[in-house]
Amino acid sequence: MVSQKRSQLLSEKEREKLTNRANLDKRTNSTNAIRVKRKLSAWLDNISDVVLILQTLPDDQLKDEVHDWYLYFLLNIVENLMEIEKFYPIEGDIEEPDEWKAVIKCEKKTEKKTVRPAEDLDIARASMLTYHIGILGHYLGMKNPIPKVDALVNACKNPNLPDLGDKLTPNERRAMERYVQAITKFLNDTVRIEEMPPK
Repeated sequence: MVSQKRSQLLSEKEREKLTNRANLDKRTNSTNAIRVKRKLSAWLDNISDVVLILQTLPDDQLKDEVHDWYLYFLLNIVENLMEIEKFYPIEGDIEEPDEWKAVIKCEKKTEKKTVRPAEDLDIARASMLTYHIGILGHYLGMKNPIPKVDALVNACKNPNLPDLGDKLTPNERRAMERYVQAITKFLNDTVRIEEMPPK
């Protein structure tokens, strides 16, 4: 049986140094960064083997090895990798392909955008994302009410937005109550809270 320490990607010391970078000297941070980057690279280089296992072994043989929180961590990893690789959304009209722009920055308060001409890489990336988002969308469903309920819950929690108060219908309130109840039960019963990626 593989020990817990052997199954971990990082050692306890490497993990501690990563989470405490602000309080460590430059040399210690540099040495630790080299070590953890080497481990990250080795892990990423073997992702194709993970795909092979998942696509080859029957689902019933993998069920005990797979958990919901793995999925959310992987999505979080994708978001971080896209940020590192500088993925940018494209804006434009299908009738004017030479005018397509990549939005490299958008100010939240003013919505002022910094753009540049869309490059072939931007277009290829958008195509790949379209494919994978289409697959993910299948599991969410076209008529799923949860995104709307999620927006309502977040709007109620946002102090910068007007209080919805009496504007909510009884059914909307019930939908929000069921949503919160389901999320709470899921977190308590299914997910290891300390391991959940940030939302």
